[in-house]
Amino acid sequence: MIDISTAPSLSDSTGVFADWVELQIIYNGYFSLYDIISYFRLLGPSYDYIDENDDEHDPDKGSVISQQRADEVFQEIESRFSACGNDTAIYPFFIEKDNITFNTDKMFSAYIFLLILSNTFISKDICKFFEIFSAEAAVSYIGGYNQKADKMVIGFPRIEEPKGLEEALKLLCTRLGEGVGPKTNFRYHYKKDNDIDLITWKHFHDNYEGKLICLGQCATGNNWREKINDLCISSFSDMLIETPAVPPVKMFFTPYRIRQSQWRDICIRAGIVFDRCRIASHMIEINDNIRSKMVSYISSKLHDKSHK
Repeated sequence: MIDISTAPSLSDSTGVFADWVELQIIYNGYFSLYDIISYFRLLGPSYDYIDENDDEHDPDKGSVISQQRADEVFQEIESRFSACGNDTAIYPFFIEKDNITFNTDKMFSAYIFLLILSNTFISKDICKFFEIFSAEAAVSYIGGYNQKADKMVIGFPRIEEPKGLEEALKLLCTRLGEGVGPKTNFRYHYKKDNDIDLITWKHFHDNYEGKLICLGQCATGNNWREKINDLCISSFSDMLIETPAVPPVKMFFTPYRIRQSQWRDICIRAGIVFDRCRIASHMIEINDNIRSKMVSYISSKLHDKSHK
């Protein structure tokens, strides 16, 4: 269950506060800019305190800082709405002037699933489900199944594909039409998933070599920043008898919200980045099996909305 009684601390980022506000809205239906300002003021004298050596200390300065910090949180929420295409079918909150309300029709949406995922304990089963979820978003991003896009989840431990990495790579090469297969000395050099959780690609009608191939890594923990350098394109090619005709592209998936100021540096390191808003934007149409698991997870975390 989500515990919204545990409020953020002063050292937490604007993004953490914005998550907390969104969770408050899910439970209470409504939150305003004034509510956010009031919360910062309730943090007490340690927050309003400016400078003990300032002879001209203005007691209103603390209120000004509270207003500024609240404005930052509200602007972050507005930025999330924009990153979701200004679409309340994707971002499940209505923003009207200084008020935010919950779109109750979107309780069981991708955004809510990802918001909860980044604010609660995550089991191994849910980590694996996030890989499958992310792979579907990646397929949508490169055109969808009806445009000859496809995917394979090979993150360890494997449940959908062959459990051994060598066998999984054999199947992958067959489906890709590239790579021939794993090298004969493969098992002595690689194990688990070699930091590759999912692979997506898009065929042409001729099915020839030379296509878009994307290698994805998923990070569900709040230490996701430590993983942005892990996936290496050459390590994938080195596992195969033949290198893909066109070098693959890296992708990185996390249920957290990444602020714009961080994007360039993270993309340089991790490849095409999918944060909460980007994943949600490509999970509007969800197949029944994935939707069922998503709804079950959300329900298990929010079943007692009176909990505060």
